[in-house]
Amino acid sequence: MDYKTKPTSREELRGIARFIRKLFKCKNKYRFDVMDAFERIPSVIPAVTCLVVEDDEIEGDIPARCVPDFEGHYTIEVKSSIYDGAAEGIGGYRAHILHNYRKPEPKTPLERRARQWF
Repeated sequence: MDYKTKPTSREELRGIARFIRKLFKCKNKYRFDVMDAFERIPSVIPAVTCLVVEDDEIEGDIPARCVPDFEGHYTIEVKSSIYDGAAEGIGGYRAHILHNYRKPEPKTPLERRARQWF
């Protein structure tokens, strides 16, 4: 699946990083705990559910996916091998997990602000 997006400047990326760190109350300036965020995102943004699924439940070489239900809720599904690799510290696998955060329908002021970043 291909997507076209507008370019993002380094300044915009730094702003996104600051917001995400604030959203997840990350005090470490140099490290963001992707696995902790994956586990906590449903409590931070209730419109998102995160699941680890068996590798054969997601077709082909797709490592993870975000599935909308068209009622404002999203389910992030990650293959178990990707989750395990991310838990072991493999950066590319952690990136697959982060890549699948999407824009849930906002229900609170914090979620409305978060919408522009997910």
